[in-house]
Amino acid sequence: MMRCYTSSVAVPPSPNWYTSHASDVSLDGSLYAYAAHRFVVVVDPRKGEILHQLSAHKGRVTCLAFMKNRHMRHFIVTGSSDKTLILWDALSGKPVKAITGHKNEIRSISSFQTRSEQRNAAACRTSTFVGDFVSVDKSNVGFTWDVCKSEKPLHKFQLSDHFSGALCTFNYSELSS
Repeated sequence: MMRCYTSSVAVPPSPNWYTSHASDVSLDGSLYAYAAHRFVVVVDPRKGEILHQLSAHKGRVTCLAFMKNRHMRHFIVTGSSDKTLILWDALSGKPVKAITGHKNEIRSISSFQTRSEQRNAAACRTSTFVGDFVSVDKSNVGFTWDVCKSEKPLHKFQLSDHFSGALCTFNYSELSS
């Protein structure tokens, strides 16, 4: 049975014509963000109010993702054609830090599960910390990042030429149960 939900809140589509997938919803559903050229618009979908227009990138915002960590659920990471990532506090509208390392336009970002779950996942049986989020650029070079230590990426990897630009992360321990 398919369920339909209605709302009195109308959120405008992303005016970022380069990509329509540069939007995300926070873990608890209290915030929605979408790219609008060099900016990110943060909306409270429950009230239908625009909270902030985030502005720090020098190029077009090409991707974004809210953190999936319940302690950082109001933080958002944005990637841009200017080759930078920016970590934002979406509640205050302030940038927390700029992260560099990519040599090309950033195409995709996806955040990982919480730190404590990641470090204690029984299925992994390892103490390796994967990172808080992953980013991939136009040349298909990817990095995993720890937001507390973002001076350098945790890991670097090269994706195949067939990479479409879509990323998703998952909880490994849930797949193995």
